[in-house]
Parts: sequence; C-alpha cells; structure tokens
Amino acid sequence: MQTGPAQTPEQRGPATPREPHLAAFARCLRRAVRDTAGLDRALSELLPLLDAPWLVLMQRQPGAAGSRCPYSLRTAGPGAGCDPQAAMCAFCILAHSCWREPLKRGRASAGPVCDRSDAEQAYLNRLGVRSLALVPLPGGGGAGSFLAACDMAAPRAWRPGDLRLLETAAELLVMAVRHKRTRAELLQAQKMGILGSLAGGIAHDFNNILASISAFIQVMRADTPAPGERAQDLKDMAHEVSRGAELARQILDFAHPEQGQTNSPTVVNPCLQRIHRLLGRTLEKAVCVRCEPGRESAAVAMPPALFQQLVLNLALNARDAMPEGGTLTIRASPWAPGAAGTPPDPEAPASGEYVCVEVGDTGSGILPEDLPKIFDPFFSTKAKEFGSGLGLSIVDRIVHAYDGQIAARSTPGKGTVIRIYLPAIETAPDPAEAAPPEKLRGGGQTILVVDDEPLVLRGHCRLLERYGYRPDGCGSGREAVERLRTKREHPDLVILNLDMPAMSGRECLAELLETEPAARVIVVSGHALPRGAWDPVAAGAKAFLSKPLDLTALLRSIQKALR
Repeated sequence: MQTGPAQTPEQRGPATPREPHLAAFARCLRRAVRDTAGLDRALSELLPLLDAPWLVLMQRQPGAAGSRCPYSLRTAGPGAGCDPQAAMCAFCILAHSCWREPLKRGRASAGPVCDRSDAEQAYLNRLGVRSLALVPLPGGGGAGSFLAACDMAAPRAWRPGDLRLLETAAELLVMAVRHKRTRAELLQAQKMGILGSLAGGIAHDFNNILASISAFIQVMRADTPAPGERAQDLKDMAHEVSRGAELARQILDFAHPEQGQTNSPTVVNPCLQRIHRLLGRTLEKAVCVRCEPGRESAAVAMPPALFQQLVLNLALNARDAMPEGGTLTIRASPWAPGAAGTPPDPEAPASGEYVCVEVGDTGSGILPEDLPKIFDPFFSTKAKEFGSGLGLSIVDRIVHAYDGQIAARSTPGKGTVIRIYLPAIETAPDPAEAAPPEKLRGGGQTILVVDDEPLVLRGHCRLLERYGYRPDGCGSGREAVERLRTKREHPDLVILNLDMPAMSGRECLAELLETEPAARVIVVSGHALPRGAWDPVAAGAKAFLSKPLDLTALLRSIQKALR
C-alpha cells in the first residue's frame, strides 16, 4: 500500500460538532453498566468525535489462561467489516511485539502508518489502516489491552486533543465495565443473602424434625438389647439421622459461613472426609474427587465451619479450572521442616510443626505472569460472569489470620496445586467423651425442658427419663419463668430452646437468671450461633448445644453443669 504525507486538520476539513456526540457517548456509557449493547453504542459515538472511521477495543479476557489467544476484540465503524480473525491476529501480534513496551509503560502513540516500523506497516496495511492513534487501558491487563482509533482513508496528523479524548474515553469505558461488574456482583450478593436466609430457615426446621426423631430412636436403642436385627435397624436409623444432621449443618454453613463456635478446633481428617462426601455428591461426574487424609490426630486451631469454607473454596476453584473434567485431589499431611521424609519447599514455613492441606487439579493451569497475583483482591482468571476475584483473597486473609501460610504452583495446560500450612495443635481427648451413654446416667435430678415443638419436647423428656433424670416439660419461655417463680423447689437444671415465639430463649434465660441467679441452664438451638453476636454461655448459660442433640454430648454437658 502506498502512503503519502500526513494530512493536517485543516486539510481534513472542519471538525464535527462534538457536543451532541459527547452527550450520546455519556448516555451509552450509562447504558453499558446494564448491558453490552451500550458499550458497542458508546464506541460508535466516539467515531465522529475522533473523526475516525474505525475504533478497536482490545481487552485481556479473564478465564482464558490456557487459551492460545486470551483476548477479546470489539470494533465499531466501517473498518469493522474486515476479517475479525485477521484483525485479532494482527493486533495481538503487534501488542506483544512492537507496542509491548510502550503499552506496558502506559504510553500512548499516534501517527501515520508510514512513520512506523516495517513490521507494523505490514500488518496494518493488510487491514487497510493508514493512520493510528493508540492508548492503553488503565489497569486493563498489560500490553494486550488498548483502545485504538484507525483512519482508513489517508495518513493523518492527529489533532492535539484527539489523544486526550481517546485516553479519557478509555478511562470511562474501563470504569463502565468495572461498574457493570460491581453492579452484577452486588445483585448476586443480594440474591445469595436471600437464598442464605431461606436455606437457614429450612435447615432450622429440618433440625427440629431430626431432633424429635433422634430422641425417640435413642430411647428405643436404650430399651433394645444388642445384638439383634432390631438393634441393627435402630443403629442404621440413627446413622441416617446423623447424615441428615450433617446435611443441615452444611446448609447452615452455606447460609451463614461466618457463624460457628470460634473456640472449637478442627480435627482435619473427619472434616476432609465430610468435604469429600459432599463434593462427590455435588460435582459433575466428569470430575474425579480423591481424598488422601493424613495423620488421624492432626488438628488445627481454626473452627470447623471456617476450615470447611476454606477447603471448599479451593476445591470449587479447582473444579472451575476443569470444565471438561479431570481429577481433583485433596491431601493432608504433617509438615515439619527438616524432619525425616519432609521434602524441601522454599514456599513452606521455615520452622514449627504444621498441617499441610493441599488442593490440586489437572485443569488449564495459570499463566506465570498471573500466578503472583492470584491472591490479590478482585483479580480473577475466570470470565467476569463466573468470578468476583475475591475467593482466593479471602482464603489468603483467613490463613494468615490463623498464623498460616499459603503457596501456589501451576503449569499451564497441566494444572494447579495450592498448599495451606496451618500450625498443628494437640487435641487431648476428654475421657468423658469416650464414655458410653450408660456410664453417664443421672441420679434422679430434676430437669425442666423448655421447647415450643411438642414432639421435640416429648422426645427429649423421654430420653432424659431413660437415662436416670426426672424431666418436666413446658412449651414456652413465659411458662418456664412462671414455674420458676411460683414453685417452691427449683429444678436442678433447665434445658432451654433458643428459638421460640413470644418470649425467645434469650429473653427467657435473662429472666430465669434474674429470678434464680444460681440456675443452671443449657441452651439448645437448630441454628448456629452468629460469631461475635450474643453468646448464651457469656450470658450465664452452662453450655450451648446444636440440634439434633448428640446423646453423649448432651449427657456429658448435663453432668458438667450439675457439678
């Protein structure tokens, strides 16, 4: 293609009036927050402002780490009729060769094609471009993200304000895209909040149903001699109730991941096995989930709900990296630098004893230039509709909050492995915990059971009676307070349901302790306790237990409260 001297603004004729197009550009940007069509219209409105027939917006495309060309190309104007594949190829090559350093330094450039290098001229002439003005997108992904105005008619000298207008437009376009993403994330968060509240309510009602079933099963098991077919049937029924309780707990963890008892440590192996079962039921069949638990007694100070959230987050990230299927491996092992059998790892802690939890996949992997940024807030290699860029950032913050370390290794096309190192703790088993229920029998003490669910109330009274206590039931908090005020003899213990109509368990506890400061109360609930909110133990209760009640935990808590 022949190229002549650049045309001056005077040779190109009078400038197009800009005010109407600026107003239209602003309107389209507002629309771009809602839909993609607004972005295309905004690009079109820039054409007369720049007196250019073709605009090219090239962006690094999240979610294409393993792709041969991880970019998206949007065009506006008559030049958009050229072969899009040829345009993508040309601009991608130029962005990573001739333009790489200026774009990485955030520098704009403009001028006729004849002033550019031979390689640039060859590619741009093939597209029919005679003159070009190019600006990088702010924070847009390095050398491969820019906004370019192309003149197909003749070489031109760009007006002094053209580059400034192009730079401002690039900033506004990026802001519109980010605003759209933030708006979508906010709507998604609101949806998840509503879904979480609904799930929490369902799990609470489900736990109440399981609580009554579990109590009657425990009474029948206590009255049934073992071994025998009936005893095995009851054992299997109790096992299924436990599975239902685990499912309800997982629903509650999903509904309120910030809730849980903060002081309880996590024994790693049982928690990883629960996660393994959950993933096996929920992930696509094309994803093979492997779990390799470590030492039986390995434990960390992190609460179980938080530990589960951590590992599930990493596991779901690994799943997303394998859209066509693959192997997801969860592994736990002890880690002590310098110990026999411990391989050297420069990213691991330099001293101390740790539990290493490893989550690996055989997916697309992460590009070397992206790997150092994966724990940064809002950074994501997923497509924008599939990731907020906060998941790994939250994992990183939680791990460091518990004095741990996190490291990642990845090979594009082969997969990624993320390792979490958490300080190991010793968990000395309580001898009473291992004691069978028959050795935790009561001695005729009176227990007032307060619950608004008739079947739960009857089941818990039957169970307490079977294990040597004298239970008395009432169906509301107000009734419990009146009994304590009017009866001459107070019960030795009160088991109080937290979630009740009219007078809540929280109000009832306060009035019971006001009436009888020495009252012993165990609070139970089908909900998890919100971390940092009201704590029944701090308010004067002896213990808090979750429904459905574990028989051994209940009897042990009663014995401790009565001491």
